[in-house]
Amino acid sequence: MRVSALLWLVLVSVHGAGGPVFGAWPEVRVWVDDIGRKYRSDAGDGTSGASSLNISCARNEFESFQILIYNGSQRAETIKDVTVTQTAGPGAIDNIYLYRMHYINVTTTSRQEYGTGYWPDPLVPKVDRYFGETRGGPGGWPPNGISVGAGKVQGFWVDIGTKPDTPAGTYAFRVSVKQDGQADKTATVTLTVWDFVLPSTPTLRSFFTIEGSYLDDGHGLHLNDAQTAALEAVYVKAMMYHRIAPSTADGGVFYTTVSSTGAVNNWTNWETAYRAALDGTAITEGTYAGARLPNIDIELGMTRSGTRGQDREHWIAYLQSWWDKFNANGWDPMNRLYAWALDEPAGNNVLFRGGTYTDYQVALLKASDMNAVNTSGAGVWRNTFVTESRSAALSTPGAGYTSFDSTGIYVPPLYTYTYRSPWQTPNRMKARNTYPYIGTDVGNWLHRNHFSYIACDMTHGCGISGGAAYNNAPDLMVETPPVLTRGIGWLLWHYRSHGLLYYSVNLVYGAHGADPYYRVYNQGGNGEGILFYPGVPTSSGRTLAVHTPPIGGTHDIPVESIRLKLLREAMEDREYMEMLRKLGAMEYADQQVNSIFTSTVTPPGAYYSLRTGMSALSAARERMAEKIVTLQGRLPR
Repeated sequence: MRVSALLWLVLVSVHGAGGPVFGAWPEVRVWVDDIGRKYRSDAGDGTSGASSLNISCARNEFESFQILIYNGSQRAETIKDVTVTQTAGPGAIDNIYLYRMHYINVTTTSRQEYGTGYWPDPLVPKVDRYFGETRGGPGGWPPNGISVGAGKVQGFWVDIGTKPDTPAGTYAFRVSVKQDGQADKTATVTLTVWDFVLPSTPTLRSFFTIEGSYLDDGHGLHLNDAQTAALEAVYVKAMMYHRIAPSTADGGVFYTTVSSTGAVNNWTNWETAYRAALDGTAITEGTYAGARLPNIDIELGMTRSGTRGQDREHWIAYLQSWWDKFNANGWDPMNRLYAWALDEPAGNNVLFRGGTYTDYQVALLKASDMNAVNTSGAGVWRNTFVTESRSAALSTPGAGYTSFDSTGIYVPPLYTYTYRSPWQTPNRMKARNTYPYIGTDVGNWLHRNHFSYIACDMTHGCGISGGAAYNNAPDLMVETPPVLTRGIGWLLWHYRSHGLLYYSVNLVYGAHGADPYYRVYNQGGNGEGILFYPGVPTSSGRTLAVHTPPIGGTHDIPVESIRLKLLREAMEDREYMEMLRKLGAMEYADQQVNSIFTSTVTPPGAYYSLRTGMSALSAARERMAEKIVTLQGRLPR
């Protein structure tokens, strides 16, 4: 496949109009579309579409659309260039990124409702946003062009980012696809920029694990800790551009070192990876300029001291050093620094600190350890979380610990509210109003101690192709319809969840002998544990998976995925809901969310099934935007 592509300016998000584009070379068709459909390369999802598109966004927001090229001839066709030029508008928009879609071979579906074939997911940039280097690889971009095979579709993804000072109003763009000796094929894109500004820093907490050791595997390098930390800093910046934050608790590489007392005695590599993101200097211009990580978690670096938190004195000293580090740098540890107690406790007996406890009790003891940290009068530090639903085992006080209700944060599965799979037994189902607030201020939205997490057994089944029980549930897989990924943000709002956990963004780089540019099937899902792909400038001197392509340039980068873009849209949508809440219109936000989901009966208010397509979700988003514009005079300054 070849297409010379150079998409410059474009704009954003929802409705299409007009007919298919035909020109001097009718065997090649070009159209534009919103992000509501994925087009497989075998043309089974469409061979023509609209010549115009209407899209919309706020100021300081990213939105996306697609350019599709179908080759209906009997031979391969070479496209020489793709451009987007602004033709009208109250200001200039230049924060535009173009990506060529790469296709993943899906032979076993994540769910039975999905289809096989070559699905688009990796997005190879024309010019990367991290180093400003031209990418694409051999034959991937000008001057060679891209070859579109006979009967095939080649897609391009366009990210458009407005800035806080982008003038509100209507903008127009001309899309041109070029081929030697032929008249251009064209389409038009109209963008409406709404007159309100999204915050650069997300309001939703999130913890998406980066496997540091697998970065080396995916990029075919043998790096020391300092080099891995520098590469991880680029990945962290990429996550910030998509409104998610890293989880570093157990990422395979620990950047801090620990003294004999348990305190951290060297932060150098850790600061290389995360300081700029915490300071707000990772993104210095354009969309999301000045964004800060809303949160980060503590490394489980005590493994290096051999104690693994078994000695309470050493563990508290370790936690204390993290608190002091964040406090000294103005990083607000009370609201931004978290610790993972335990993953999915099940009531098993374990040896801990010289005694036998259930794993539930271990989680409670670790939460009590955090509560014991000296915060110099700032209050009790309660940011320990456990990935499990609230239960009597966690909410009942015992010797040496108190209830997790008052000491930590519950992280139930996102779908713990409704019976929808063999894994989800009734005793794990909890209505959202059974999760208590921290403290006595039940009106304080930010004090709800309730996050959520997503895993294979909830979305498509681990090691199976999920059946009808999983139909229409929001999901993150390669074949997942876009609305089901974007719907995650809406579901989090409905369940009043203030954080999202996911493992991991790059597990498939090194797990199970995967070849990430060809096949990403893992734990029963295509894309389970991977939201990035390794962007390597050259194959020289590297040990790479068979299908990992060199993309040019001189620096290694993360190659973003379509699913990551859709997750960003979900997080941006949630900001609309948060703005309405601050404007006193939370009930209106709830009405819009409720309009796109199907409710179940038990427990009350639980639901998960999207009953509509992207057009209805986009219409609900537009209604929220119009409400914000109407009420924005009441926004706090």
